[in-house]
Amino acid sequence: DTILAERRTGEATFNLQACLNGCLSGLVSITAGCALVEPWAALVIGIIAGFIYCLASDLLVRFKIDDAVDAIPVHMCNGVWGCLAVGLLANPTRIQHAYSSFDTSSDGAGADAIAGLFYSWYHNESDFSLLGAQVVGMLFIIGWVLVIMTPFFLALSYAGWFRSDPLEEIVGLDISYHGGNAYHMDYGNGDYGDGNSSVGGHMCEIDAELDCDVEMDMHGKMMGEKEQSYDGTEMRTEQYEIEGNEW
Repeated sequence: DTILAERRTGEATFNLQACLNGCLSGLVSITAGCALVEPWAALVIGIIAGFIYCLASDLLVRFKIDDAVDAIPVHMCNGVWGCLAVGLLANPTRIQHAYSSFDTSSDGAGADAIAGLFYSWYHNESDFSLLGAQVVGMLFIIGWVLVIMTPFFLALSYAGWFRSDPLEEIVGLDISYHGGNAYHMDYGNGDYGDGNSSVGGHMCEIDAELDCDVEMDMHGKMMGEKEQSYDGTEMRTEQYEIEGNEW
């Protein structure tokens, strides 16, 4: 993420959260093929996973998809990549060792073991059978999850429990649910210490010295009894002031 940001903006920025998610992306991507690929292939899979994470995370922001912990880039996108990587980089010898009790030949007749597509290309062949099997398995998993979970999501949405109140999202669920901030925003004068508090993706001008009690009081005022319609969504809102500054 740091390298991509430097190439794009000319400034190197270090993001611990992105670094840790990048490491986790590598772990996710190697899960499907950990017993079937060589160490060099595992390294390639992990490096590509880091770039996939960065790209997918940026796309979520661009398309305004709410994923506070980047679960989609880390687990879904790199889970898909890990499944496809098996079809590309699986070593035939390792496949035979891992599945010695099965007929791992491409024709089911005890011929040469199936291998990742790159290995078959190396032997001047084009065996897409393993890659095709991985795609079918991946589509089955996606279909299974959709069939099982869609009724639950629809029921939660109908009951009004599918998402939090929009204003609670703006002020931050860490405050409304847990009574505090997830991140300290008052250290130094860099990107995270300019006296602003990042609340639900919005930069709100709040004195960095304000403690949790003041922020909880602010939240209580925001979630007042007054009802008004905003973009077709009923939200509770109320104007309030903090030290003479309007929100």
